[in-house]
Order: sequence, then structure tokens, then C-alpha cells
Amino acid sequence: MIALAVCLGALVALALAGVRAIIGPTLQDRALAAYSMIEKTALICAGAATLGASVVWLDAAFALTLSGYIVNVAVLKVFRFGNLQTPLARRQGVP
Repeated sequence: MIALAVCLGALVALALAGVRAIIGPTLQDRALAAYSMIEKTALICAGAATLGASVVWLDAAFALTLSGYIVNVAVLKVFRFGNLQTPLARRQGVP
């Protein structure tokens, strides 16, 4: 019963994060909302694993969490440096 309440609460939070991803004023807000949506989806998968007593849903939740973290780091790197590849050495004194 608690797992069902967690799933329903996560669905409501997922909907609110979706609204935030659409109307977010900055790109960083949208990226944070997208990461939050991935985490809420992982929480729903974990709740489904508890409700159905299936390990497959729990594996899906772990995979979503790990991939969401990696994608979040990549997106924040793009925001900071402008691309995914940064130079290995910085040129000093050369125009």
C-alpha cells in the first residue's frame, strides 16, 4: 500500500517537473527539471518492483539513475564549456 502511494506521489511530482521543463525560464532550469524527471521515473520503477515483486523493475530503476547522472554531468559540461570536448592543454600567451 505504501509503494502505491509512493508511485502516485511520484507521478504527481513527475507531472510538475514536466511543466517546469516546458516553462523553465533558463536552460539550467530545464536541465534540472529533466534530471528530476529521470529520478522520478526511477522512483516509479522502484515502486513497481515493490508492488509486483519483480527484480526487473529494480534493475531498470538502477539503470535510469546511473544514465541520468551521466547525462546530467554531460549537459552541465556543455553549459559550462560550450561543448563536450575541452582542450587538454590551455595555450598561455598565444593569441
